Amino acid sequence: MVTSAAAILPKALQRALTLVKFDIAWLEEPLYPFDVRGHAELAAAITTPLLHGDNHGQGESG
Repeated sequence: MVTSAAAILPKALQRALTLVKFDIAWLEEPLYPFDVRGHAELAAAITTPLLHGDNHGQGESG
């Protein structure tokens, strides 16, 4: 499941908790690629695996 990379942590958490009922396999790029702290906090709050890095190195313009 791909979500907007522009989401901030509270919105990403809200989306993740909403999507859990669909038993998704992973949540892809829920936050900005370099938001290490945000990814750590989100990963600690949910059981769905997080994937990121596809856009690593492409900058904000993607």
